[in-house]
Amino acid sequence: MTSPINILSSWKQKSNNRKFANEFVYKVCLLQEESTRRLYQQRLAKNVSEYPRASTISKEWENIKISIEKAANEAIGIKKIWKKERSKNLE
Repeated sequence: MTSPINILSSWKQKSNNRKFANEFVYKVCLLQEESTRRLYQQRLAKNVSEYPRASTISKEWENIKISIEKAANEAIGIKKIWKKERSKNLE
């Protein structure tokens, strides 16, 4: 049995202070479902295997990052978050 995914309260506070009014975020709560988590893992493994070994660390990281984003888009998708912009007087 797997444990639920917890979000640290300090991370939540930092994310609420973002300056952007509209954002896209991954629906990570869907990863709590066994079938969705398995689908994500399969897509990630497939995407990582498509890229050959890179010659530099930065290129290798870029390939991994692209693979993670691609797998997340395919398995869990994104949602748009609408936030009110904070006035500069409050900051």
